[in-house]
Amino acid sequence: MTSLFLSAHGRCGLQEAEALVLEWFETEGLELVHCQEGMLIAWGEPGWMPASPPQPLAVEVAFYTLEGGWVQARWNLRLEEGAACPSWAVELFDGLSLLLRQEPHWQIDGP
Repeated sequence: MTSLFLSAHGRCGLQEAEALVLEWFETEGLELVHCQEGMLIAWGEPGWMPASPPQPLAVEVAFYTLEGGWVQARWNLRLEEGAACPSWAVELFDGLSLLLRQEPHWQIDGP
């Protein structure tokens, strides 16, 4: 299983953080399949993107409330099969990174 991981924190409420993720899901054509406080899971069926190979994608986003009005979000993009990460998955991940870098209230954790 191939997995891409990203962690970021933002100075916002949990609902605002969830709204950002839900908007990203919609923009990317991912289907929300699970929603509970602190966790969102979306699914991309095989062939959900024009350039994607026939393999499903699961995106799990966990939220953690931090002190001082901060929320941490941890994205985990998982591909079901294959050891190599396809270019379209890297592009999706890079697009998410760019979105968070452009948001004034968010900072990516780590390099």
